[in-house]
Amino acid sequence: MSSLVKDISKAKNKLDSMESSLGLNQLNSNERHIFRSIIAHCNEHKHCSILTAVSISQRSRSMVYTTIKKLCKKGVLKIINSTDDKRSYYLYPSEKKGLLGPKKTSFFAVNDLTFSLSQGKVLSILGPNGCGKTTTLRMIAGMLEPSKGTVIVDGIDVRRDKHKVKSRIGFMTNNTSLYDRLTVLETVEFFAQLNQIPADIYKPRANQLFKKLDMEKYLNKRIADLSTGMKQKTSIVRTLIHDPKILILDEPTTGVDVDGQSIIMDLIKDIKNSGKTIIFSTHQLGEVKDIADEIIVMKKGSIIFNGKKHEFQAINDDQNYNEIFTELVNE
Repeated sequence: MSSLVKDISKAKNKLDSMESSLGLNQLNSNERHIFRSIIAHCNEHKHCSILTAVSISQRSRSMVYTTIKKLCKKGVLKIINSTDDKRSYYLYPSEKKGLLGPKKTSFFAVNDLTFSLSQGKVLSILGPNGCGKTTTLRMIAGMLEPSKGTVIVDGIDVRRDKHKVKSRIGFMTNNTSLYDRLTVLETVEFFAQLNQIPADIYKPRANQLFKKLDMEKYLNKRIADLSTGMKQKTSIVRTLIHDPKILILDEPTTGVDVDGQSIIMDLIKDIKNSGKTIIFSTHQLGEVKDIADEIIVMKKGSIIFNGKKHEFQAINDDQNYNEIFTELVNE
């Protein structure tokens, strides 16, 4: 199938979906043609009059006007002029949204980012929401390909051999992404099998993690029935089940109560003491002070601080971590 045909098919599917969401799936073929003619005119000319776009019956006109109002309310179209008798709406696409969804604006989620981390060290990446933390972690894990440059993990170029990199890392996203219908045990078994780990190896490892994370009472519960904190713990076990050399954690204590946070951080400390390399993002500065060796602070996709933990504190010895961080990102 040619790329043009694929693009047309994709656009048609989006338009079908939009019509359905607007309650237009009951339009007959003529009325559907009217609606799509308006869309086409607006796409081509940036604005149009309904009545000059197509010739419509009184019944169809009423439905189209209703549709247009819905589109305007959703921000897809904007009325720039209309006559008193409502026979001529002049429309153009909204600046914020395109006719088939939000317009995409090019920008760098991460810009000119360079850092290194020695084996066995712990790096904490800090920054306000939207600064590029998750994008950075996903590029390291081989889940996103950088538009320029590359990532070297354990001597392996992620661009050239991302599958080899993935076998060496455990990556935990900031949303659990677990299957609701599976139990905790079934979830761990599923991911162990994906990593081709024999039962006699993964089961003792899983049981050890369940005990450390205080999960033993919940092993036969379905994921859908778990609290956010317990889902997070299950996701951690899934991440560690193949005993990765490098651990990447995106806000590992999000949604976890105080006791749960303490349990998770104790586990991460144990992993650190075993000599594994850890990169984690967080908004909890206390976690950083406890286990990080090095700190990166990001703002708008760029690094504004990269150094050792004592260098971070040396920015202002009279301030705590939260105060130092706040001043850095607000400069």
